[in-house]
Amino acid sequence: MKKSIKVLSIILCCFLITNAIGCSNKSTGENTERTSSHLSEQTRDSKPESPVSEDVSETTETELEDSEGLNFVSLGDGTAIVQGLGDCTFMNVKIPSVTPDGDKVTEIAPCAFSKNPYLLSVVIPEGVTVIGDEAFKDCTSLGRVDIPDSVSEIGISAFANCPSLSECDLPDSLTEIKFGTFCLCSSLVSVDIPNTVLCIEDCAFLQCSSLSYVLLPDSITTIGKGAFTGCCSITSIDLPSSLTSLSENVSSSDKDKGYFGSFSGCTSLESVKLPDSLIVIGDSTFSGCSSLTSIEIPNSVTTIGESAFEGCSSLTSIDIPVSVTVIGSTAFKDCSSLVSLVIPDTVEAMGKDIVQGCTILSSITVPDWYVEHLINDYDALDGCLRLKTINGKEY
Repeated sequence: MKKSIKVLSIILCCFLITNAIGCSNKSTGENTERTSSHLSEQTRDSKPESPVSEDVSETTETELEDSEGLNFVSLGDGTAIVQGLGDCTFMNVKIPSVTPDGDKVTEIAPCAFSKNPYLLSVVIPEGVTVIGDEAFKDCTSLGRVDIPDSVSEIGISAFANCPSLSECDLPDSLTEIKFGTFCLCSSLVSVDIPNTVLCIEDCAFLQCSSLSYVLLPDSITTIGKGAFTGCCSITSIDLPSSLTSLSENVSSSDKDKGYFGSFSGCTSLESVKLPDSLIVIGDSTFSGCSSLTSIEIPNSVTTIGESAFEGCSSLTSIDIPVSVTVIGSTAFKDCSSLVSLVIPDTVEAMGKDIVQGCTILSSITVPDWYVEHLINDYDALDGCLRLKTINGKEY
């Protein structure tokens, strides 16, 4: 009997120990799971947030707060200049209208933000009147800039080589677009130039290869050399009625640097409307516009510069008015679709090789004094393989 009780006691003890161990393991597993979950949540909560907005397209001016840490220089008269990023680590920058010291921000210094590869967008406050030379040059990630109407001056090459810049509204207070302002902005698609602008300077939009739409107001009187050179997405353009000259004074050194005529290398340009106010079609103005099929030169034009239409390989016809007195060398060189050309007797000066490389040109009419040059100059008609008549006489 005693032996049976002893056996039962041993069995009961084993059961109790086994149950205790199971409960302990279950509790340990639950605690481990809760601890792991807590640590994960704690890690997420303690992970530092990026101090910048990562997507410029989702950031608006109203969502942005004034950026802290920017470097300002007081001018001592209650105004200040933005000198640079300073300690600011934001990639979407909103410049405050007033500095921490209470000065009104009126200017962005030359080179203030230049060569910053991380800057995505900039909001410039009302009250700023000047954006300095090269202020944002080489900011390769800059996609958007908000410029207020208070800005009356944008400096030389201010946004040059900002290949991500796709939109930029110009203020109504501008009077000129300076040298190289937007050159090499290869993502810029369209631009509305305000009707306060009188002049587009040299290379202003040079090599803006995505630019397909440009609105030129009637206020513009001058478009400089290289202003739209290499804008290979522009298909048509209406030049303003106040315009008097295109790409004047293109030098050989300019050509060496790639600063050709106003619209040279616009390979998609099919049509151009020239205004009656135009007097000078400068050197290389439309050179390399290989899609241009026809152009009407108004009676106001007196000068067609060197290489003005060189390489316009789709140009089939061109009427030169009696108002023209000067035609530069190689003006129509390599116009390989040009069938005939009539140059009026009013032309008093004409350069060399004006139709060289016009492979299907069959007839040409020139002032009598120029015939000798065409016939006797070895290179003058080089490549004119189908030429049959000069001034109505068999060649």
